[in-house]
Amino acid sequence: MEKQPKISVIVPAYNVEKYLYRCVESILGQTFSDFELLLVDDGSPDNCGKICDECLKKDKRIRVFHQQNMGLSGARNTGIDQALGEYVVFIDPDDYVGSNYLLNLIALMHPDTDGRMGFGIQGYQIIKENGEALKRITFTSDTYRKTDYDRLFAGDEYCEMFSVWAKIYDRSFLNAFNIRFDPPVRFAEDVIFNLYCMEMCDYIYTGSASDYIYVNYLGTRSKIMTPFDSEYYTFYSCRDIIKRMLKQTQMSRPAEDGLWKSIEFMVCRILKTDYHRKNENNRSLRIRHLKSLCKYDINYLRRYYVPDYRLDKLGRWLLIHGFIALYDFLFTILFRFKIQKMFSPPGSFKKQ
Repeated sequence: MEKQPKISVIVPAYNVEKYLYRCVESILGQTFSDFELLLVDDGSPDNCGKICDECLKKDKRIRVFHQQNMGLSGARNTGIDQALGEYVVFIDPDDYVGSNYLLNLIALMHPDTDGRMGFGIQGYQIIKENGEALKRITFTSDTYRKTDYDRLFAGDEYCEMFSVWAKIYDRSFLNAFNIRFDPPVRFAEDVIFNLYCMEMCDYIYTGSASDYIYVNYLGTRSKIMTPFDSEYYTFYSCRDIIKRMLKQTQMSRPAEDGLWKSIEFMVCRILKTDYHRKNENNRSLRIRHLKSLCKYDINYLRRYYVPDYRLDKLGRWLLIHGFIALYDFLFTILFRFKIQKMFSPPGSFKKQ
């Protein structure tokens, strides 16, 4: 490259040969052209590596890295480590972006930050695989500093801010605090990454554009349950960051509650993972896991875990009143015979 690019766009690639060209073409079609595109082939068993090499021939702004499989976190970390741009942007390979995506993101990064560091956030669109629109997420254009976190977390917008796509990060900020993705984490990597960014940054900028197109595929990785230890590791990693943030920043009770509620979905996953057939454990291990959760996180269960499903409401009551063996018996039966939907709220069965 002749000069340092303004933005490094990082795209990890694994088992996405069907979608990778579309993603790359949407990036190369940007109205803002001062960027490099880093394609990280994470040891993909399909043709992703070949597609990356073919793309390399198309545009001098593209760089390609092939590595043994390290998972999504490892692939993104490779991208950060190899990036040359002033800013870093992540795009998932099975999604795509509108033509003004980078232009609107770079506009968020105000030049008058006086040496302070942070990141910018814009909205996004959610569509089905067939292109049908599901939802558009938009944010109010605003600036949040540490002293404004009370305002940020007491509102409704923050719940939609924890993905790493539809964001732009100051690379010097990531390197100054050695902010990287945690390789042991197999789900919600984005949540931990962004909580750490929120803990360490000086500011967060939000913009009203929504140029990122998130495609909601059936059977995506976020719906796959990992073993209990992995699920719990993610939860307590987030829990520890939130505790540090609350010590550093004065927040009102509504803001504090909002921040804690942002990781409630992790508790639901922890409680269910042992009962999925792929992760199914024996009764003694399941009960030991439940006792451990209740011992160290009972206050969280009481105050912040307020599930929507009737099934989960019943489970919560059993756990906080100490009926752990009964909880295990009931949920083993429900999951084994796949009748848990009868406990869902009226109407459609809400996806986890």
